[in-house]
Amino acid sequence: EKAEKEGEIKGEKKGERKGEKKGEKKGEKKGEIKVVLKLLKQRFGELNKSVIAQINSLDLKQLDYLVENLLHFKQLDEVKTWLSAAHHKKQPK
Repeated sequence: EKAEKEGEIKGEKKGERKGEKKGEKKGEKKGEIKVVLKLLKQRFGELNKSVIAQINSLDLKQLDYLVENLLHFKQLDEVKTWLSAAHHKKQPK
């Protein structure tokens, strides 16, 4: 009975850690999306719903890439082209 209780406690703690990590990643993604949208709006003006939706659908790795390379885009069309490629899981360099 004691071993069973200990197992339950370990399982609960493992589940909590897993949930915390998932929450942290979700928060990190939300924060990066906010920064990307803010920077793109400052640089190119208002963004259309399609661009915003595509940015919201990026995974964390793609968002990191976009943040690191944001200043290299000279026109919004370049961003749109990259988003289209990223949506198809290709990341142009």
